[in-house]
Amino acid sequence: MTPQTTTSVNPDTSSAPGSSTTLSPGGSSTSITHRTMTPQTIAGPTTLRITTQMTPSTKQTSLTTSGTATSAKGKSTRALPTSVTHHVTATTSSTKTTVRPTLAPQPSAPQTGNYLVYNGSRACLRAEMGVQLLIQDKKTYFTSQMYFNLDPNGTQASGHCGPQRSNLLLTFPGGFVNLTFAKVKQSYHLETVEASLTVSSMNNYSGLKDGLTMFETKAGYSFKCVSEQSVNLSSSLQLHTTDVHLQAFDFDGEHFGNVNECTSDYAIMVPVIVLIVIPLCIVILVFCGIRLRKKSMGYQRI
Repeated sequence: MTPQTTTSVNPDTSSAPGSSTTLSPGGSSTSITHRTMTPQTIAGPTTLRITTQMTPSTKQTSLTTSGTATSAKGKSTRALPTSVTHHVTATTSSTKTTVRPTLAPQPSAPQTGNYLVYNGSRACLRAEMGVQLLIQDKKTYFTSQMYFNLDPNGTQASGHCGPQRSNLLLTFPGGFVNLTFAKVKQSYHLETVEASLTVSSMNNYSGLKDGLTMFETKAGYSFKCVSEQSVNLSSSLQLHTTDVHLQAFDFDGEHFGNVNECTSDYAIMVPVIVLIVIPLCIVILVFCGIRLRKKSMGYQRI
């Protein structure tokens, strides 16, 4: 005998959205589930929130949209937040300004700087002096000579101190001056001078002079020279120094040793002394002659 299955459906029963409808055969336990999905639409008001976060290199902007979701029957069921994040990268262009040396058509006295070289925390070399660079370039400039004075406020001193060699390196925007001192037995002197000056991308002047015996003095002594000293470094570059007082070896870190002065200072003093002494001698001779004449006239009256 073939079993008979009867399916009954109650038309008065409505299925809510998302509910189950069960069909029960008469003698069996068969269950059929049917789910109905109701589409949702955005019917409520929409809120737009913009959040901006600033960092040194990145701007992050977040846009958040919040809405109210309702069913087809107009009932509110749940919120549907929508978040949109935009990353904006800010690029900052940095422009570096290159400071170039400024030349002067007329010479002027350079400012005296105080330059120190340290060995650890202790100063081992000291130089007080004014430094000037002379440019000779007739093709570029209207005048045959142009001058550049080192500014102590814009010049950085460095270097090293050794038992036989010490050097002082002066760097400034657009160039440098390097002085190397050599110690031989019981004396020392300036042995090498090197300098470079970049006026523009097309004009660079540099030169080096070796085998010098300038600023020679005894070990443990300081050297002093007020008068101007010159060194030819190349056909277009000269180095001038004024008001020099330095000590490159056996420096105690604070005070200069006994002073040895350059012979050129004496050469300057001799004419000055002559100009002062000769007129003074003439005045004395005239005065003595007048006195003798008065005495002789007194004898004649007697």
